[in-house]
Amino acid sequence: MQACSNEKSMLKIPLRIYAIFFSLLLIAIVAILYRASPTAALLYFRPQAILEESMTDVQAWRFDKEGRLIQAVEMQSWLHYKDQTTSQMISPRLKMYHLDGSLWNISAKTGESFQTQIHGKLEKLKLSQDVIVLRTTQENQKAWELKTQHLLFLAQNPQAMTDDAVVVNGPGMKIHATGLRADLEKHTLEFLKDVRTDYATPQA
Repeated sequence: MQACSNEKSMLKIPLRIYAIFFSLLLIAIVAILYRASPTAALLYFRPQAILEESMTDVQAWRFDKEGRLIQAVEMQSWLHYKDQTTSQMISPRLKMYHLDGSLWNISAKTGESFQTQIHGKLEKLKLSQDVIVLRTTQENQKAWELKTQHLLFLAQNPQAMTDDAVVVNGPGMKIHATGLRADLEKHTLEFLKDVRTDYATPQA
């Protein structure tokens, strides 16, 4: 009886190895797919979802009551799945124009938009992977630049937030922190914790 038990244990070990091997193989396949085509990788991850609509090289604009351009959205690809209130974006880029002439430029590798209706007004946008927020002045000069890996953008009262690590490059300084709350209308930033500021050494 003991010999039989040992045989069963020996048979279980290769099965575990095979399971680990195929899991690693699946991860490698998805990574290759993403490099070749992020859209294909998204489809691969959603085998049960029904793709209802998709577009490439998308551009959309939002104007205020006076007809002034206030927001512009561009992306490489846009995918919407049936019965979902979210849509998937590849390489989204969001621009926000202010009355004072300043501009917010927000970009990332991927994004997920939330809206009640499929072609309705954008309510919020969840950005992921190499998120960059750039603010420029009326003279088109860079005021500061923020980098993080995830960012949630709320469109109604324009705000941005993250709990991830952030790095902000400004004139003569660099700020490292964890977590951020930004009011894009008032141009204010609030860092949550672990804040460290490095100042540039003045040139002699």
